[in-house]
Amino acid sequence: MTIKLFLAATLLSLSGAAQASSLSAAACVQYLFPENCDSTTDSSLVSQHEGADGVYGGVPWSWEYAVAAQAKSFGELGVFATLKEFRGGYIPFLLPTYNRDLFARAVISDTIFVDAISAGTLSFVFDVEGSASFDLDDGAAGVRLTSPQFGNHSLWGANSLGDYSPLVESVLLSSPFSGGRLAYSLTMEANFYCSYFYGAYCTGTAVADFLNTATLTQVLVYDSSGNLIANPSLRFESGFVLPEDEPVSGVPEPSTYALFITGIAALWLKRRA
Repeated sequence: MTIKLFLAATLLSLSGAAQASSLSAAACVQYLFPENCDSTTDSSLVSQHEGADGVYGGVPWSWEYAVAAQAKSFGELGVFATLKEFRGGYIPFLLPTYNRDLFARAVISDTIFVDAISAGTLSFVFDVEGSASFDLDDGAAGVRLTSPQFGNHSLWGANSLGDYSPLVESVLLSSPFSGGRLAYSLTMEANFYCSYFYGAYCTGTAVADFLNTATLTQVLVYDSSGNLIANPSLRFESGFVLPEDEPVSGVPEPSTYALFITGIAALWLKRRA
């Protein structure tokens, strides 16, 4: 299922590459049954949250998940995922094997126009704000940026085999362009996976908070010889303006992550009441 989810993200990016500028996001979970998803084609936050607990054969158990994604603008993407699993002992489920898969995905598709030169290389600089932790006995988790034009770039990753990709704070995405433009699609995705195999239960906690966010802060333009073009004239089809060119606002917006966490906490307390 994990491979299928990553393939789905790639196909979604490919389908958006040739389209007009657009935003979309999806938050999904799959557990025994067909996946449940919340999705949007605008800049709003989407999320899925659920949990349960109980006792089976004298053995306590509980699980909880929350996923969220948002394409806040044509230069700002965010995802969040957490998975908590607990088993107090062996529980003989009817199905010997099953998986729990979570993913949060935010996608932007846009075209950038370069007036200075007709061909060369574009480099997008994304500043990444995120935190993550992993303590699952049998599972994997990861966050990445992926694009047909810019390639795949891991922001963080870990699995129960001990493989680990450290958190990154800045990502440089580069792609050649021609005809004075580059149509591109970029996906930010968090993907979590838990495996249950004949009594070997996935237990523990994994969290990845990247809702505040991966932000496009700079675009560098190089000519065909690799020379940096100073002060290039750039324009995005979507009307997106780089942060350095935006007017200063005196009223900061509330943290999307804070609002989301407040919301899922309220839902969880209501469910437990």
